[in-house]
Amino acid sequence: MEGDPFAVVEAMAIEAFAVGATKAYLYIRGEYPLAEARMLGAIAATRDAGLLGDLDIELRRGAGAYICGEETALFESIEGKRGEPRNKPPFPVEVGLFGKPTAVNNVETLVNVLQIVGEDGGAAAFKAIGTEGSTGPKLFCVSGNVERPGVYEVEFGVTLGELLALAGGMAGGRALKAVLLGGAAGVFVGPEALDTPLTFEATRAIGATLGSGVVLVFDETAPPGRAPGPPVVRRRGRPWQTRRRAGTPARDRPGDARRLDLRSRPDRELRDRERPPAPGAGRPVSGDGLSMDRDSAGAANVPHAGEPPAAQPLTDILLRPAARPSRPPQAPPDPVRAPVEITIDGVAVTAPAGSTILEACRAEGIDTPTLCYLENLTPVNVCRVCVVEVTGSRVLVPACSRKVEAGMDVKTDSERVRLSRKMVLEFLGSSVDLSTAPAAQGYIERYEADPARYGPPTAPAPAGERDAHESGHHHPPPVDAAQTVAQPVKVDNDLYVRDYAKCILCYKCVEACGEDAQNTFAIAVAGRGFDARISTESAVPLPESACVYCGNCIGVCPTGALMFKSEFDMRAAGTWDENVQTVTETICPYCGVGCALELHVQDNTIVTVTSPLDSSVTDGHLCVKGRFGFAFVQSRGPRAGA
Repeated sequence: MEGDPFAVVEAMAIEAFAVGATKAYLYIRGEYPLAEARMLGAIAATRDAGLLGDLDIELRRGAGAYICGEETALFESIEGKRGEPRNKPPFPVEVGLFGKPTAVNNVETLVNVLQIVGEDGGAAAFKAIGTEGSTGPKLFCVSGNVERPGVYEVEFGVTLGELLALAGGMAGGRALKAVLLGGAAGVFVGPEALDTPLTFEATRAIGATLGSGVVLVFDETAPPGRAPGPPVVRRRGRPWQTRRRAGTPARDRPGDARRLDLRSRPDRELRDRERPPAPGAGRPVSGDGLSMDRDSAGAANVPHAGEPPAAQPLTDILLRPAARPSRPPQAPPDPVRAPVEITIDGVAVTAPAGSTILEACRAEGIDTPTLCYLENLTPVNVCRVCVVEVTGSRVLVPACSRKVEAGMDVKTDSERVRLSRKMVLEFLGSSVDLSTAPAAQGYIERYEADPARYGPPTAPAPAGERDAHESGHHHPPPVDAAQTVAQPVKVDNDLYVRDYAKCILCYKCVEACGEDAQNTFAIAVAGRGFDARISTESAVPLPESACVYCGNCIGVCPTGALMFKSEFDMRAAGTWDENVQTVTETICPYCGVGCALELHVQDNTIVTVTSPLDSSVTDGHLCVKGRFGFAFVQSRGPRAGA
């Protein structure tokens, strides 16, 4: 799709001609904006050239749901519904997308069509590639401890060792320990499988599978374990499947939980879980607090006792379970951190080692202001409002990121600290619209800051002017007015708006869009100095960016620079009133993850949705369905038949 998008379009046209279809859909996950852009260009160019005839190809962008790899779940997603599999029959060739007969193929399969129907040998030439039981080329995604990870297209029949050689061999010349074939639902094989041909029949003979073509390589530095493959990966693979299948119907999920319950113990036997024994009881337990003993009935009453898990039939596990019921393991206790003696504002206090000055201050009830800090994000110490004075330090230090040290003497409200905070708040207040930032307004009053002393604000910049500024170019500031970041509001979608006239560059939205939450990296900081700004890649409109509309940037924004479209419209109409709003706590119904929601309601209408920062499921973050799905709940349209 990124390298030869026209090949995909041509293959889709051929398939549509073969089955008599006039409508085709290409479904691309939201994590691949480059593939989307190139496919849209190829479709448009082919259509404009008149090569598609009466075929209409439409590209649909998914949100990255694993379960939508199942064909009927894919139909549900394209139809705008929650992506979960349908019952079969009817099968897609009879009743598929929008109730019409549908043929479904992935891109790798489609592109092979070109060679099969081509003039250079056609099907006979294609069949000559590979082996008798596995014909044609195959894409393998090689990753892990190899020199050149990447996607490799090879003929079926090359050995695992030959594929690893194409990837440059083992990284650092280390020895191979294990290879995961087929992805998270695949199988680990050891070095003895290097001579195994990568075909359906050969991998099936060794009890493995090619699956999605994943080849994940582990070297000798991987954690030890008796079974092939690192135990951390083996144990985490099953919970990952359970989470990723959370969108499947409830009838399909209990088996996942039971499979986790019956996972192998360190001694290679299936054990029933139990609470750790009382001190002095003398019963051996495994490393995770699980009993290493069978119950008192003895091994004779347990089918296939002592055999490896693979040798114990699932029918015996389900029909003749062990006598003792299963119980979840106890969570490991939080590590105890040694106390550190410090002084805050002349008072000796104790704080846990590794904690920050801000945490120590809050533990003592000292209100240290901050605008860029949030409990569920990595501290970036950019707002400089939380600075404190530490004896012996040449400069003021950010309390949100500086760790406490034994003997540290901290002053949180010295004249030097107050002056610094006042100056920072005056700079912010003179250049940024803080009308929807009550915390910042409160700090301005507390420190008697006077933003107006820098002069009247400059006129707002025209739309797009600040986005066009080039890094490093000097723009002379006005001498009789306060330079501002004022600019028109960006309204390019129906979910939320971007009012960068209110942006203080706290970086919270960047952190939430990046590694701390969504890992989409749709936005970042562009420019330098006063031209620094939050921007999408090349300042493209939000719908054309990598944004997946999770709204986590809204949830962490402290000033209203990022705001629900519903709130923005109500504020513009003068109807927004937080004093009359109620908050209802509930659980998101869209999938089985169990995300905690807070529904903010005004006039019997949900206006915004948040999630508590202390939720063990969300840590305050949501997906597009949890954040914006409320629009479907409160549809006020006439009911059918009314």
